[in-house]
Amino acid sequence: TIEIKKLLLLFVTVLFLINGCVTSEKALNNGQYDFAIQKAIKKLRKNTNKTSEILVLEKAYQKAQQDDFDRITFIQKEGSPDKWDEVYSIYVRIKNRQSLIQTLPLLDVRDNDKKVVRKAKFNFIDVDSELLQSKQKAADYFYTHGVAILQKGGRFNARDAHAELMRVKSYYPNFKDVDEQLAKAKEAGTTKVLFKMKKDI
Repeated sequence: TIEIKKLLLLFVTVLFLINGCVTSEKALNNGQYDFAIQKAIKKLRKNTNKTSEILVLEKAYQKAQQDDFDRITFIQKEGSPDKWDEVYSIYVRIKNRQSLIQTLPLLDVRDNDKKVVRKAKFNFIDVDSELLQSKQKAADYFYTHGVAILQKGGRFNARDAHAELMRVKSYYPNFKDVDEQLAKAKEAGTTKVLFKMKKDI
């Protein structure tokens, strides 16, 4: 176990060093857009005049947003209700990404002579309504699906139902009668063993 711990520590150290060596531009070129955004922001917090980092940030942000909105459009066209949790996760990511960039001051893009040529451009979109709607739809789906599985009967179905209903709780702790349904699922999914005590004479 000591050798395993050493190998694990070595792996984590190597991974950390590799990540530390990856520039924002390399991350952008590799399609790691959010990682590129994080790297660029870290540099810009130290020096807001790094035009090369601003340009990477603009491009990475644009591509990350485009990928996420394209994915949402695809899921909605697909029409699978079990994908609402993914839609919600994407909207959370979009909101967090925008909030992260909004922590920066206004950035100036400069030319080779260090003269300001324009302000950095980021298209921020209010996704609060869509985020709340997808959250509600995800909770509705897991609740309906969980109850339907529970109604099939059987110990293993009850355990699956319990897992689905717990996902509802992760969205809304007091959603409908989810606590009652969870209690039913827990009761039905518990293995009961009957012991008969016999006294030796």
